[in-house]
Amino acid sequence: LFTYRANFVNSTISSFVWGVFGIATILLITSKTSSVFGWKREELILLAAVHSLIIGLFHLFFARNFERFARLIAWGKFDSVLLKPLDSQFSISLWEVNYAAIARIILGSGILIYLINSLSYTISFFNIIFFMSLLMVGVLILYSLWLIAVTFLIWVPQLSNILDIMYTVSGFIRYPPEMFKKVSGLLFLVVFPIVFVAASPFKELIGKANYWDILILLLICGLLLILSRFFWRFGLRY
Repeated sequence: LFTYRANFVNSTISSFVWGVFGIATILLITSKTSSVFGWKREELILLAAVHSLIIGLFHLFFARNFERFARLIAWGKFDSVLLKPLDSQFSISLWEVNYAAIARIILGSGILIYLINSLSYTISFFNIIFFMSLLMVGVLILYSLWLIAVTFLIWVPQLSNILDIMYTVSGFIRYPPEMFKKVSGLLFLVVFPIVFVAASPFKELIGKANYWDILILLLICGLLLILSRFFWRFGLRY
């Protein structure tokens, strides 16, 4: 954090700019229409703010560690992790914290608070608690999908560009689930869990979530955590 201060400042600015870009994308999409797929312009901006929060939390704890894992595989240094008296998944997942991502969390929180006050949403204390809980669930879904993706590097180290694909896929959570209704095939298996990551916490925050929204999100999270752990253990055999 303090050894490479210029790099930290640059990373913080970059994180903030990417957060602004996500909001600007929604503003451009809704510049000539008042709603998209049944979502009002204000709701889409709020959804983008929730996306900024989730992505900020994910980058804070996990994204840079997955990039490090790709380098360890490419340089043939993964054995140094396996020899440590710690669970290998824990080691590669939480090796370092990217403090620059806090800028994105602050941006998302600021927009969320401002718009909720401006639009006069009635939000209870329990809505906030459940919202924060579902945010963590969303982060775990992203973590599981990324872990499954990077595990393929154990077999194919040259597949490091899979991280770029996952960054792109993770961006889908800023859009409403209704946008992906006609997606099918292999893409459906990736997109289906993603579309609920931000939408369900957002609906819970404004009091529009139903039991199915929450149940589906929890089921997806539980299944992906188990699947990613199993796939990781399976990959270590090779």
